[in-house]
Formats: sequence, structure tokens, C-alpha cells
Amino acid sequence: MKKLSREEIIPLLLNRGTKTYKELSMISGYHEKSLIRISKQIERGKYSSIHGNSGRVPHNKIDDKKKKELLSIYQKGVYSNKKEFYCYLCSLGYAYSYSFLAKLIVKEKTVQKKKRKNKYSLFLRKTIAENKIQYQNKRYFIKSELPIKHHEKVMLYVERKTLKPLFVIYQGKKYYLLYEKTLISKKGNTKY
Repeated sequence: MKKLSREEIIPLLLNRGTKTYKELSMISGYHEKSLIRISKQIERGKYSSIHGNSGRVPHNKIDDKKKKELLSIYQKGVYSNKKEFYCYLCSLGYAYSYSFLAKLIVKEKTVQKKKRKNKYSLFLRKTIAENKIQYQNKRYFIKSELPIKHHEKVMLYVERKTLKPLFVIYQGKKYYLLYEKTLISKKGNTKY
């Protein structure tokens, strides 16, 4: 049994005659209690055939200006994949989900074909101390003018073939690394 629309139920309830709510529920597909509630709302003049949320703007909608801004950031940069773009936006302080950004890029058809394979791997890391980062039991110093605080997120670029860390990107700026020392842990890998 197909459920009647909200507009079709009004004449059915107004012209019900001697039919009971149970019979009307068999015809309309609505529950008896719902029909009683709707008929009371019609009598009071408070029933609306339009849903209360129709026409409202969703709370999580992003305006076109923001979308264009995100797409322009994507088109300016050279990102090997959407994850790298997501990590870059995280380092700038944007708080959009990865799935939203991926859909936005695909929807706008701005995904550029890869001309050549990127020679870097990308890792999102936190600094372990001021201007220090750790990767594969080796500690590196980040050469920057301003100090990068403890537990700040940075993007670490590593050469794919040798797995050697090359540089980090923090707040859109590129900083090179200096090797400090190798850490030895009895348990195997260290905390970071």
C-alpha cells in the first residue's frame, strides 16, 4: 500500500463521513494516531502540507565564495593527490573533512591528470619539541626563522626511493631539515 502525500490526506480527513480512523489508515497508509493528530491540527488551522524544514539553509552548508577559495588554493599548488591537498589545508588551519574536499574537487572537475609521478611521499607529523621532528628513529632540526612550537602539525616530505626526509611545510612555507641524531630504543620503534 502506497502512503498518500500530505496534500492528499486533507480532503480524505475532511470528508471522512462515517469511516473510522482504522479504515482511513488502511486507505492512506498512515497510522491511526497520526491521522487523529493531523485531523486535530486541521481543525485548529495549524496543519501545513509543507514540511517545517523546507526552504531552510543547512547548518553545514559552505558558501560559493569559500568553495572558490578552496578550489583556487588547489589549482595554484602542485599536489600529487587529494590527501596531500587535505594535509596542506590542515596545516593552514582549515577544518574540512577529507570526503568533502574530495567531492568538491571531483564535482568541479578540476582534477588535473598527472603528467609525471611525484617523487615525494607525504606524512603529517607533529613536532616533538620546538623546531624538532622525528622520523624512523632519527631526529631532525627544522631550520626556520620563527620557532615551531611543540606538537604543531607539519607536512613532512620524504624522498620515495631512499626514504630520506627532505623538507617540511608549515603554514604554507617550506623549511629544510638538519640531521641531529639516531635514537636507539630497546622496545623497537620510539614514541613518535
